[in-house]
Amino acid sequence: MEPLYLEEGTALVRPLLMRRVMRRHAMKAITFSACTAATIGLGVLGCSGSATSAPTASDYDNVAQSTAALMIQAGGGGEVGSMYESASLAAGVMPGSVTVNASGSFGAAHAGVDYTLTVSCTDASGAALPACGPKTNDAQASVSWSGNLSLPPDLTATVSREGNWTLSGVQTGTVTFDGSSSFELAAQFTSAFSGAKASADLAYSASYEAVTYSALAHHPIGGSIHYTVSGSRDASTANGQSDATFAIDADVAFHPDGSATITLDGSHTYMVSSGGIVIKL
Repeated sequence: MEPLYLEEGTALVRPLLMRRVMRRHAMKAITFSACTAATIGLGVLGCSGSATSAPTASDYDNVAQSTAALMIQAGGGGEVGSMYESASLAAGVMPGSVTVNASGSFGAAHAGVDYTLTVSCTDASGAALPACGPKTNDAQASVSWSGNLSLPPDLTATVSREGNWTLSGVQTGTVTFDGSSSFELAAQFTSAFSGAKASADLAYSASYEAVTYSALAHHPIGGSIHYTVSGSRDASTANGQSDATFAIDADVAFHPDGSATITLDGSHTYMVSSGGIVIKL
């Protein structure tokens, strides 16, 4: 075995130790250079990275189309469908799409997604009612979703939601919704704007501000929802894998005909029809 120390005249040298130190030093230098080149040299050596970036035009389009799909779904479901079911249950009316679960909560299924609703009611004096019905004035509704959403022509998504609403004016025919919720959505679809295949991996935080719902028309006729949306996108390039995150503020304003305007970051505007069709303005 080669010794760590060798005498040579009066000098003491450390050939093996020095070689080990030099090898370790060289490896550290190479590693630093590679990471520096990947960071400073625009990914020349192919290291992976992530960053926060400004939303692109495609990000805005994808968020608008995904938000429209969460809000309004032909045949029931989505935000508007959950408002209809919550308002009906608060008035003591069981929608045909809803069943009673063994736990006492209510269940529904729309387009591959399972819905769970719990509703408690109070009368005009604020007293709790044993059951929701003709005496209901206000109500508290908890609504959750979970499942694999499938909407025509080709949108598929895994989706989950948790949220709570306060309903007031239940017997007036125009129910007011306030509250908050959170969503997670991972969707694939054909862009309604470019015709290209698109995907969206999004998380929503929602605030409902005096959304007025017509029990006769079965859709919102006023009020607004504010969504804070965070998203991510992935891209593979010749230099390696790149990913980025972005954030968008979405404001939804409902109109008397059941349509809604979606405004993203104050400057990108879209219209959603009462049937869920989205167009860019």
